Amino acid sequence: MSPLTEPYDEEGALSLWPNEDDISTVNPLESLNAEYEYGVKSIHSNSSFKVDLPFIPGLSYKLLYGYNYYVIDTELYKSSKNTVQGMVQKGYAEVIHQNSQK
Repeated sequence: MSPLTEPYDEEGALSLWPNEDDISTVNPLESLNAEYEYGVKSIHSNSSFKVDLPFIPGLSYKLLYGYNYYVIDTELYKSSKNTVQGMVQKGYAEVIHQNSQK
């Protein structure tokens, strides 16, 4: 896309195809019209347990345990009115759900 091309039209809206001579070039700012939502939830736990063994004086057993759990949600929506992919597919939505345990 030419650096002299205006990314917005005269009304101030983002122009999807700013260069009328080359409609194969999409405005690189077009992704600003998409709606994103990103969320992270996590649980972290650290535990310890100590046992003194009564039949051997001074001997003890200690257990350490750590647990981490993450949930990551990513949502994306591209409208059929103001994004190229949304126009082609008559609206586009994507949800990605990830779990991670360590």
